[in-house]
Amino acid sequence: MQKYYCHPFKEVGWEGLWGCLISLISLIIFQNVPCDSNSNFGKYMCSSDDNNVFLLENTLFSIRQIIDSSYLAFLVISYCLSVSIYNLTLFSISKYSSAKQNFNFKY
Repeated sequence: MQKYYCHPFKEVGWEGLWGCLISLISLIIFQNVPCDSNSNFGKYMCSSDDNNVFLLENTLFSIRQIIDSSYLAFLVISYCLSVSIYNLTLFSISKYSSAKQNFNFKY
């Protein structure tokens, strides 16, 4: 890592971009997996929407719930900001210090 220079903000940005792309692909796949609501897996792992259709992931229903609740929207935005600040701190420690100190900060 010492041979290459990448600003910590850029590293956090690239990490976020790849995370968003992987999440988007996963959500597209899981959005189309139907579940049986009578099985144990369906009861605990699947969610239903307004039409009582059980899917492994229902992103549009989740987005509607976030939009309808200002408190939930605040929590989601706060979580995203806190993860960004945490990642930026870790990358800054790794870049300007050492990987050992980054490990100590994580754990």
